Amino acid sequence: MNKICIKRLLVLIMVSFCLLISASKIYAQNNQNLKYINHPVILTDEKTEYPLGLHLEIFEDKTRELTIEDVVDREFTPSNQKVPNLGVKTSAIWVRFRVKNQANLTQKWILSLNESRIGTVDFYFDQGEKKGFKIIKTGRFLPFSTREFNHRFFIFSLPFTENNEKTIYLRLTSKAGLVIPLNIYSLETFFQEDQNNILSLGIAYGTFVIMIGYNLFLFISLKDKSYLHFVLFIIGYLWFRLCRDGIGHQFLWNHFPNYYEIQSFALLLMLFSWIKFTQSFLKTKKYLPQIDRFLFILSLVLVMVIIISMPTKWNNISVIFNGIFISFIILITALIRWRQRYKPSKYFLLAMLSPLLGIIIRSFSALGFIPYGFYVENRSNFTFSLSVLLFSFALADRINLIQDEKEKAQNQALKNAELNQKLIQEQNIVLEKKVEERTEELSIAKEKAEVANQAKSSFIANMSHELRTPLNAILGFSQIMMRSPTLSQEQKENTTIINKSGNYLLTLINNILDLSKIEAGKMNLNAKTFDFYSLLNELEDLLHITAENKGLTLIFDHQDDVPRYIYTDETKLRQVLINLINNGIKFTSEGGVSVTVGTQKESPLNPSLERGKSSGKNLPLERGESSGKNLPLERGESSGKNLLLERGKSSGKNLPLERGKSSGKNLPLERGKSSGKNLPLERGKSSGKNPSLERRESNEKATIIFEVRDTGAGIAEAETPKLFEAFTQTETGKNSQEGTGLGLPISRKFVNLMGGDITVNTQVGKGTTFRFQIQVNVADKTDIEIEQNPRNVIALKPNQPRYKILIVDDRSTNRLLLIKLLQPLGFELKEAENGKQAIEIWSEWQPHLIWMDMRMPVMDGYEATQIIKGTIKGNATAIIALTASVLEEQKAIILSAGCDDFVRKPFRESIIFETMKKHLGVEYIYQQETPDQTPTELPNLKVEDLEKMPSEWLEELYDAAKALDDDTILELIEQIPVEQSLLAEKLTNLVDNFQLKTIRQLLESFDF
Repeated sequence: MNKICIKRLLVLIMVSFCLLISASKIYAQNNQNLKYINHPVILTDEKTEYPLGLHLEIFEDKTRELTIEDVVDREFTPSNQKVPNLGVKTSAIWVRFRVKNQANLTQKWILSLNESRIGTVDFYFDQGEKKGFKIIKTGRFLPFSTREFNHRFFIFSLPFTENNEKTIYLRLTSKAGLVIPLNIYSLETFFQEDQNNILSLGIAYGTFVIMIGYNLFLFISLKDKSYLHFVLFIIGYLWFRLCRDGIGHQFLWNHFPNYYEIQSFALLLMLFSWIKFTQSFLKTKKYLPQIDRFLFILSLVLVMVIIISMPTKWNNISVIFNGIFISFIILITALIRWRQRYKPSKYFLLAMLSPLLGIIIRSFSALGFIPYGFYVENRSNFTFSLSVLLFSFALADRINLIQDEKEKAQNQALKNAELNQKLIQEQNIVLEKKVEERTEELSIAKEKAEVANQAKSSFIANMSHELRTPLNAILGFSQIMMRSPTLSQEQKENTTIINKSGNYLLTLINNILDLSKIEAGKMNLNAKTFDFYSLLNELEDLLHITAENKGLTLIFDHQDDVPRYIYTDETKLRQVLINLINNGIKFTSEGGVSVTVGTQKESPLNPSLERGKSSGKNLPLERGESSGKNLPLERGESSGKNLLLERGKSSGKNLPLERGKSSGKNLPLERGKSSGKNLPLERGKSSGKNPSLERRESNEKATIIFEVRDTGAGIAEAETPKLFEAFTQTETGKNSQEGTGLGLPISRKFVNLMGGDITVNTQVGKGTTFRFQIQVNVADKTDIEIEQNPRNVIALKPNQPRYKILIVDDRSTNRLLLIKLLQPLGFELKEAENGKQAIEIWSEWQPHLIWMDMRMPVMDGYEATQIIKGTIKGNATAIIALTASVLEEQKAIILSAGCDDFVRKPFRESIIFETMKKHLGVEYIYQQETPDQTPTELPNLKVEDLEKMPSEWLEELYDAAKALDDDTILELIEQIPVEQSLLAEKLTNLVDNFQLKTIRQLLESFDF
């Protein structure tokens, strides 16, 4: 049945086409017999409207270059149509007609070209033999201001001054179909008819606007995209009508004369939304997936074709073709959905036939196959209005279908809900019991955790206070002793050892506190900009002696593109590196420790590297690998092919990795130097030929990759999971009898805070490699905050008040420490053991400043401070809290009690002096620092200096320099005669500075 209906429909369409073309031919033949062809128009007072179609003569200028003078004498062809329809023409069309004015009463006549799409309209009115032509040039390609009348059509005044005959010429060009509806009106008649036309257009536009608003409301209410696409379809057609009728050019875009571009976009929107409406309404994606994909491709092709053809002369034809083709495709899609028994498709089909017929009629008219007339002009408005109405019916029917389906779904859902409700009730009973049990368990666990956390915090606070208080005395008195000029060298060394040991103990305490802060989530980054190269150099200087004392080699090496100035937490990064390098040194008995630094940056100049790899050939920082051929620090192996890491022994010319020496040409493992072409880590310099840029963008980010590798004992695979557990040590760590098991856990937490993680690769008997990366911001040298080194205070400046200082502490050693520190400078001091004594002394003595310990018997510092600060005169006394607590919340409590400042124990003497300067304004005299004297530089060694020595001696010196055997070179230097002492001094200086390569290069000029 459906096939028969489709066939009948197609036959009906074909018959309609044939009848339409036949009617157009009959209409054209009838027009040929009209009697007015080629006759002049005679204007009288009885008639005020004259159609000019049969009075016109037409000439086609294919060159588009002829002027009015060229065409006056050309042969024109008489028109045989009431409204000439020439179709799409690329030529210039000249039109002329004769007018004879015999009217006496009617004074104002106008010529109206009732077509708004013509690109250029040149009007020529013959004013006589001597006066020439009156010329007006206008058209849709020109601004609206070129028109003689402010109207959507092209209107020209006909200035008849006498009863005579005039010939009028028009030159027309257009990209669209060229229709020439020319009429002569009296001015009054034209405006009367124009009012009627405007009224009919207003009704049509109003209908479209109402339909847009109605369907937009439905879209907002129902969230159905079909309504949105339908709204866009109506908007596209309304936009097209505004272009077609000239209303848009007159009122909306009169300064934008590109009519065809605007109309093409309108047609593009209309056809594109029509395709999307079809897909949405007919649900092609679900039921016709292949056609849906074809429609999607078709919409893309439509957009591309119209945009590409827009500036060409084929724009109008491409739009017509696309309109007809898309209409047939949509019609076929609707027929297929009808066959699938989709109910709303019947209204869709009816709505399709009307605009399809309108598009076909309009297209044939534009191509010149159908004569222009009222039926053709108004057919599209009628068919479109009908289609909008039918599409609305289709959408309404779809709503009914959706409601029916919704009711069925709701009924089914109610049935399912009843079943589910029973199941839910049963499950709720079970879940409630489980929740009650679990809640009770969690409550008990929470109480236990809170008790344990409070006990832990109390223990840490008490332990910190009890440990840091004696440390305050140890570190404080050691600082005072180190200032004494009467100490012997041995005593200074002993005092330094005491100070370093105290600082080490303080570090252990801080490690425990750091771990507690990390677990409590209270550890933060204190980022700043610093010189990364200087940090590496300082660490090398700090740890080199430790490694050298064990007969180990310590190597620092970094890539060329490692940034010099970075922004991150310097203190935490320093602590991580010290922990890892110290571990490597501690658990390595032979060989050495290498520290390699790479980078992984993302910037236009330096593309992103793969994780674990560097950007150069010398540093593939992959797990378990060294930094290239130059640094395989395997246990017992050097970086050369035949070299052994034997402690202090040579193996011939291929020297071992002795302290401070390299094993070959590619690895001068000298202090502060890298391996070969990677230049040494000198302060402030880069490690390659392409030094790091001094200035970088502050917003550039980089990932810095560190690898700390040793040739030590290694770690068993079963023990690696315990490496990062607090207070847990591996078997190797236990055997060393050193460490607390906190270094690696804290290091990992610090690295996590800096945006990275630590990994380990180890093998028993071959060594361990720790690898981690951090995220940093690349900074500029100018961003570094210069920290002033603390200066030693030796006295008070003269002409100052004699400041009275009260020292309050229950520990006599702590009081004595401050007395020893302040008394030599001339301060007037008194001391108290508790807060009660402090209040009594303060009320009688009125000190300028009080150093107040916060934890004391009888009366603590909190209460004493509140009593003193609670008086008017107490506000004039500065109270500085001294406490061994490291908890940040304690600082807020102390300051809220009334203290003016806060100093933690143990403290540096410079902090005490600076705090007093801040609150009292006291001025000091500082010890003058003398700059280090630079050693006298020796002149460079030259070939002429060596020529004085015998050739056998020079040959032995060359072999020793080539083998990097500095012991042999020193023995040879001892053989130099006394009169050549300058040569001996130059060679010794080169050996001491590990410049054996310089000696070898100078000796290569000799012929041995």
